[in-house]
Amino acid sequence: WLEEKQMVHKLFKVLVPRFENSTASFTKVYRAPGRFYPTSDTRTVIELRGHPFPPLTKDLSNNRNLLHNVLLDAAKREFRKQQYEKIVKGSAAVESPSPVETPAREANSGPLTVEKPVKPTEEPTTGS
Repeated sequence: WLEEKQMVHKLFKVLVPRFENSTASFTKVYRAPGRFYPTSDTRTVIELRGHPFPPLTKDLSNNRNLLHNVLLDAAKREFRKQQYEKIVKGSAAVESPSPVETPAREANSGPLTVEKPVKPTEEPTTGS
């Protein structure tokens, strides 16, 4: 209930028009910290959706140590690793092989042979 007439005016002139077409809940109710000694009255705090102040509770969904966030991070790493391997395999297939390593097949011969590079011979140096 509202005891102050100013709050009744604010409720019907400001807050009701703001939430009249809303399909979701527009309040959150939190238990306020109690006193040191037990009492029968429970204090609560009502938080309106869309208010300009910071929220009363922290958003814990961005905690990287939560199980679903750990699993999502592992899946991202695995996916990126697979994509990187595809890129590496694709670039290796696109590169043309060097002429030294190309298999040479003679017209009527059966098996493939690989040409080996010929090393240049070193000429002996004469000491003068």
